[in-house]
Amino acid sequence: MLVDGLFDGWITTYPPGQPPNVHYMWTPFVTAGYMATMLGMLLAVLALAGHWYYKKRRLR
Repeated sequence: MLVDGLFDGWITTYPPGQPPNVHYMWTPFVTAGYMATMLGMLLAVLALAGHWYYKKRRLR
């Protein structure tokens, strides 16, 4: 099995003959980063839409 140098976790192969389970230590942080990124993108889209709507309404 190949594991890169940044891997900080452990690998188990129980029960024998089954595919290995990889337990990655930083999974909660990766998930939190993903959620923060998605929330930021959503807020950016909403801010852009709000700005466009306000600007369009002001031109009337």
